Amino acid sequence: MNLFYVSLGSNINPLHNLLSAIDVLKTRFIHEQCSPIYKSDSVGFQGSAFFNAVIGLKTEASITHVLASLKTIEQQHGRRRTEEKFSDRTLDLDLLLFNQMTTEQPCTLPHPEILTQAYVLKPLVDIAPHLQHPTQHVTMQSLWATFSTSTQLEHIPLPG
Repeated sequence: MNLFYVSLGSNINPLHNLLSAIDVLKTRFIHEQCSPIYKSDSVGFQGSAFFNAVIGLKTEASITHVLASLKTIEQQHGRRRTEEKFSDRTLDLDLLLFNQMTTEQPCTLPHPEILTQAYVLKPLVDIAPHLQHPTQHVTMQSLWATFSTSTQLEHIPLPG
């Protein structure tokens, strides 16, 4: 069984898109855990604030299948890959980790933003604090303890 983690982000109808994407992921894969949702300023451009979360999932499927599923879910939520890298988006799903795999193809793993973006690392720490980073060989909790950021993360309470 393959354990993997996905970062979710949205700044267009963000709460709806994140909750909807989480529901879809739970139907396609075996749900392990999901972080709280955080709000943070957009990075790399002037735009609306983003809502972000991380979900842990399991599957018997290959990494290629998982990546194809993530792209399909993004498209179903109105994502258009023709947009520039730093822009408003309905949904962004990034594969952060797939088991302890390190690779450049079919995507870069571990995802580099684990080490550079609070909106990726903090939700990952919330659900997998003792998980070892495949190349840094320390836990996610240890990475967060030494993380230096000016990014403000605001916890978003869920309705109901």
